[in-house]
Amino acid sequence: MISCSIRYNSVPPSKVYEINDLESLFFETLFSKLQEAKLKNRITLIRMSNGTLAVEYAGYPVGKVKLQGKIHTMQILKGLYKHYSIEGNIQDFLPKIDEWVKYIQKYIK
Repeated sequence: MISCSIRYNSVPPSKVYEINDLESLFFETLFSKLQEAKLKNRITLIRMSNGTLAVEYAGYPVGKVKLQGKIHTMQILKGLYKHYSIEGNIQDFLPKIDEWVKYIQKYIK
């Protein structure tokens, strides 16, 4: 299980979500890929009201991932004005983490 702080988008939150196994696997993979790319772990997680986690690196948005509920989605930023979202399962999302790392290296770092 990952140990990280998740802020909520509203205070007090209307619903409190527990970190599930899918989120734990996703963020363990993300953190290990950041280490491989020699990037510091400066990730901030913000929980939205529907369970989506907005992911920021050093205060800049990287994307969003929703692994709570029945429908799972992931948003991938491709530039300052381009993005796309995919719907699927954790096996669809894990390879896309590399795109988040590339985005951080190209636009944020």
